[in-house]
Amino acid sequence: HQLYLVSCPLSLLMRRMLESRSLIAPAAVAFVLICYSPSWSQSTTTLLPQASGTLVFLPELNLLDAAHVGDDMQSAYFRTTQTNRAFRRGFAEFAIPNFAGVVVSASLILTETRATITAPVPPDLHELSVYTEVDLKVVEEPFDDFDRETTLLATFETDANLPTQSFAFDVTSLVDLFKGSNLGFRVKLAVDPDFDGFGSLGTSFSPSSTPPGVRIEV
Repeated sequence: HQLYLVSCPLSLLMRRMLESRSLIAPAAVAFVLICYSPSWSQSTTTLLPQASGTLVFLPELNLLDAAHVGDDMQSAYFRTTQTNRAFRRGFAEFAIPNFAGVVVSASLILTETRATITAPVPPDLHELSVYTEVDLKVVEEPFDDFDRETTLLATFETDANLPTQSFAFDVTSLVDLFKGSNLGFRVKLAVDPDFDGFGSLGTSFSPSSTPPGVRIEV
């Protein structure tokens, strides 16, 4: 007997079987069929936030507002006077699909969109945290996401003297747990809300950049 190993769509296999019938006796041929479904292949699903943006708080003025930076997710600080100290916290909220089976890998990707400066500055330390009571609204009053309860996931550093960087955070267990639900992430400076120096700190991430600077890859 002749043994054929076949890895092909079923229609192509059937055509070759029909062609071979005129050349080889059916009893002389054995086929081992190795076909696959596209769903078995390792493909990546990219999730973009359903809502994202930045809230800013000026403690000396007791002013809380949207930062009006579109859908950018900023973790930043700014001060030039005695009264304009401002802390910016960025938020991104995702609708997690109801994936079939167990999610085996999921990463939150944050890629910076900022300028690089030549004046020496120290790195900035940021906190990434997660929250689960998510309404898919960020920059709408009463802006209560700013002080909402979150759970710390990780810390990371950015450096304005270096080229922009991309950061990946393992969120596999979170995405698997919240399949079919919503999930929110917050970034803020580790020195927020205690820092009182003059100048600026921080960075920004944009879901609208190419590739998206705020996304989950599953």
